[in-house]
Amino acid sequence: MTQLSIRPETPEDRPAVFSVNDCAFPTQLEAELVDRVRAEALLSLVATTKHDVVGHALFTRVRVEGPGPEWTAAALGPIAVQPEFQREGVGGDLIREGLDRCAALGESVVFVLGSPDYYSKFGFVPAAPLDLHYEEASFDPYFMVWAHGEDPIAERTGFVRYHEAFSGV
Repeated sequence: MTQLSIRPETPEDRPAVFSVNDCAFPTQLEAELVDRVRAEALLSLVATTKHDVVGHALFTRVRVEGPGPEWTAAALGPIAVQPEFQREGVGGDLIREGLDRCAALGESVVFVLGSPDYYSKFGFVPAAPLDLHYEEASFDPYFMVWAHGEDPIAERTGFVRYHEAFSGV
């Protein structure tokens, strides 16, 4: 694989980011979602080879509502890689860099909805046993959390609420 660079998204990257998300998913829903929430994103990273954007990872803010005080955390997704660069480690590099940058920003908790086999490689664990949930119980097998530092989710429970633009995606 050619040399990969990961950096924050710039305004000039927008068409390429849309294209990456459009090509990586079966519909344009994820690409359109990124456009809708970009301005409020916590972190938007691109993976590039030379000058071409080949991957994208979005981190947004979420609210956790529970029996105790409401709190905020970060969420990863969508993450997309151009089909010809998939299975070459681009997604993993974006995830690792994103988690490092979230930690540097003081974000100690990141949620993701996705494959447990894949995301566990990056330190994500099932959220349901920690009494952290996304929308309904049917999502529990795929809803995961990553925590950085000394037990940042101890005694915190509840339902994770994404930006309203995520509804239906």
